[in-house]
Amino acid sequence: MDQRSSNVTDRVFDEIEAAQPGDRVLAVSSAFTGLAALISGAACCVLPLALAAFGIGSGALGFLVPYHWPLTIAAVIILSLAWVFHLRISRSCAMDNCEASSRIKTTRIVLIAATVVILISASWELFEQPLMRWIGGT
Repeated sequence: MDQRSSNVTDRVFDEIEAAQPGDRVLAVSSAFTGLAALISGAACCVLPLALAAFGIGSGALGFLVPYHWPLTIAAVIILSLAWVFHLRISRSCAMDNCEASSRIKTTRIVLIAATVVILISASWELFEQPLMRWIGGT
């Protein structure tokens, strides 16, 4: 391996190591924001019924309801950025056969889970009535 390709490889590894924490931070942020959006969607009807079935009060969750769509939109934006960074890091790592594959796999799992949560949050209206009937509400 000549000196020039060694410098390029070193630079790519430095970029991957520098970007990796940001990649994970975005993935975790999108998961938490998506979960908050999902809870805010469920805070109206389904979640209070489900918690009441277990004897847990949930009156304090009502303040989250107006934030459902802003949280969902924020989660989609953060998730999109996280996927872009993750795919860019994955491609550059695949080209150079880097050793960060376990971190990349973990980040991908978090991103997939966040994507599922955000999709459920965005389509909450489809789930709400069947869940209400299933739990025993109106």
